[in-house]
This record gives sequence, C-alpha cells and structure tokens, in this order.
Amino acid sequence: MNKQQKGTLWKNKREGLLMAAMLLVFIGGIYGVGGLYAIGKPEIRTASIANEQFATGLIAQRTSSFKIESVIRQSFTYPIYLFDAVDHNTIIVNRPDQSLTGAKLSRLHLNENEIEDIATNTDLGISFTFDRKQLIYTQYGSDWRKRDTYSYDWVTGNRTSVTQNATYSLLNVDKNTYIGFDGYSITLGHNDGSKTRVLYNYEELTDLIADKSKIKQAEEVLIMLDSYQLGNDSQSVYMLALVGDQYGIYRLQLNRPGQVEEMVKGPDIRQFKLIGDNSLLFLGTVDKTVGLFIYDLGKGTYKLLKTGEIWNFSIDQEESRMAYFTMKEGQNSELHTAYLEDDKLLSDTVIYQNIENLQMLQWNGNDLFVSSSSIDKSELYRFTLSIW
Repeated sequence: MNKQQKGTLWKNKREGLLMAAMLLVFIGGIYGVGGLYAIGKPEIRTASIANEQFATGLIAQRTSSFKIESVIRQSFTYPIYLFDAVDHNTIIVNRPDQSLTGAKLSRLHLNENEIEDIATNTDLGISFTFDRKQLIYTQYGSDWRKRDTYSYDWVTGNRTSVTQNATYSLLNVDKNTYIGFDGYSITLGHNDGSKTRVLYNYEELTDLIADKSKIKQAEEVLIMLDSYQLGNDSQSVYMLALVGDQYGIYRLQLNRPGQVEEMVKGPDIRQFKLIGDNSLLFLGTVDKTVGLFIYDLGKGTYKLLKTGEIWNFSIDQEESRMAYFTMKEGQNSELHTAYLEDDKLLSDTVIYQNIENLQMLQWNGNDLFVSSSSIDKSELYRFTLSIW
C-alpha cells in the first residue's frame, strides 16, 4: 500500500469517525461533528444557578483551597464540538455548518453572548501560533482536495493566506517552527515560508507502531493524530493509537528516524497530557482498574491517582491545578478541582454537580471554562476561582 493509498485510508477512517460522532456528540468527553443544519442567532438566556447544584454552596468551605468568586452560564441552540478560551471573555468554538466538513469556526464573546463566524467549511480542531495571537485553520472547497490554510488575528479580525501546509493538528516547536499533520505525513514547517520537510508519512508510522506492538497487519493501527503532543525537549512527539483492540501511548523520536517507544497500553485510554519534564497523565483502564493515572517517563512505571469513571481533565498553565469531572451511578456528574503535586492530588474539591452532558474543560488563568453539549444545544460555564 503506497503513501497516497495509506493517506486516503486514514482520511476515510477519519471521515467515518466524524460521521459516527454525529450520533455520539451528546456523550460527555467525546468530540464530534453534529447535524448539518443551519444555525440562527444564539438564544440569549440569563441563568440563575441554584445553590443545591453546588456540593458545598456557591462558596467552597474553608476546608478546601478553592473559592468560587463568580460563575457565568450561557446557553446556545447548537452543539459546541470544541472550544478554546483565549482570554476571560473570548472563546473560539467549533460548531455545526452546512458544508462538506460539517464544521465552522466562530468567535464567541461570552459576557455578551454574541457570536460571529470566522470561517465556514473548516476542519475540526483549533490551532494557534506560538504567541497565540493568530488562529491557524484549513478551509475546504467542494471536495477534500481543495483546501487553503489561513491565519486569523482574533483581536483585529484580519485574515491572511499563509504558505503553511494544510494541517489537521499543529504543534508549535518555537515561534518560527511548527510540526503539522496533513492526513498523509507529519511535516516540519517554518513560519517564514521556507520549505517544509517530511518527518514521517502515515504508512511509516503505522508500520513502526505495528512492529513495536507485535501486530502483523499495520492496517489494524489507527493513530489519533488529532491529539498528539510535542515532548518538552521538542525532539519527540507523543501520540495515542488504537492497535487491534488495545490503546497505547507511543513516543516518536524526531531526531532519530525509526525510533518509537510504547509507553503504556490498555483496553481503554481516552486522554493524556505531558506534565513537567518526566510525567504523563492519562485516563483509562489499566490492569482492570479504571481511573486517572500518572506515568513516570524515567522509571517506566505508573501510579493510580484517582479511581472511578473520570471523563475528562484539564491542567492549568502552571501545571499545579487540575479540574476533572466524574460520572456516578444515579447522578449526572461532579466537577472537581484539585492541586497536582508530584504524584498526588491535594485539596480535591467538588465545586459543582449535575451538569448534563459535560464535554470539555479548560483553564485560562484563574478561569475554569466548562462546556456541555447534546445533539441540538449546548452550554458554556466560566468559573472564576481564587485561592484561600
């Protein structure tokens, strides 16, 4: 199978996943593309949040280290697939579009509940330049072969055509260099427009992972390249892959071609995040235990941090605070905040309960943004927290 065929196979698998996600967008923690229908102006609604929805009232008790200063909730008449909070009031969102991709990018002013479209017929995903002043996105034409890449200044609203290759995921190595995936290969590119360099094509990646995992058929490997991450040394990339009926996290060395390592493997791994220089957080099931784990990259060992059905987590920019939500039998959800110190969770506090269809979490400074979404509606919350 040649490179073009392999890339086309990945594209077909990706399209299939996007179509399947239309039916699954209401499940918390799963990103998807929803119904292809026209969306009108969002319906504004001011919500009064009942005290009983909080585990300890609006203000956390002094036994915890988190104090909720304010909460805002906005409701929308469409699902939100993904979002990225760029400041206290500005949110970039993926939402439905009547187009080939079924998705578009929009800018939301949360306080005013005002939304404006940036681009239609775009890929699913939100990528920024190194300084986060420019949004990078790919816009398609009438088919998958017709596409252009643009930068968008979310402050001024100016859009510029760029020379970067179209990418589904973009990782910034530094202010001038990026790593991108275009459906066929991982490339090293430069913001000054100089020539890009192919690091690996998709066929090479699946062959390497299949060999490392002792899988005979590389076609049994599906790499989740919408969620790959750059190592702190900028010389490695971590990626999640479905290998047969198991999930694994793999480390690919960029400066040593052909070098791939299997970090951890299990029947279910949903999310991972590099922490500091030597740790990796991940959600899933390992050795028949479901929960949140921390993996020591140096020792090659992992430790259970929290057991239970945890569906998503987010770490703040200082990597000291985390938020996550759990699902419990007979209840909708619990939203937790905690401190992450070495390999322990401290001051674990339930700050909110019973948000239906919780989906995404993101820290931005002292703001914790939370989204919930179903097939035809969504909500965004902003919790502003302070420390006792």
